[in-house]
Amino acid sequence: SISINTSSTFTVAQSVSPDRDYLWLDRVNAQPMPLKVGSNVLRVSYAGSDVERAALVDAFMLVPRVLTRLFNGPDGKSLTLHYEMSSGELMWNDQ
Repeated sequence: SISINTSSTFTVAQSVSPDRDYLWLDRVNAQPMPLKVGSNVLRVSYAGSDVERAALVDAFMLVPRVLTRLFNGPDGKSLTLHYEMSSGELMWNDQ
């Protein structure tokens, strides 16, 4: 189970690779989660009842809902790209 800032707890079904040759990322929540500016607390715990099957967590990846990248040209003009992760929409502003 996973909680951020003691908010709602999400339970993720355990996916197992018997030989650990293949690892994957499981999406925790279908909708973007708002986070406060500054420090946020991420808590992970085993939600099952069989201690012998406790999960091993190799990594977490927090991804912003909108990725933004600013490109500056040699002529002083700039281009800002915005990629919306959920919809796949790409937007840009040029100046």
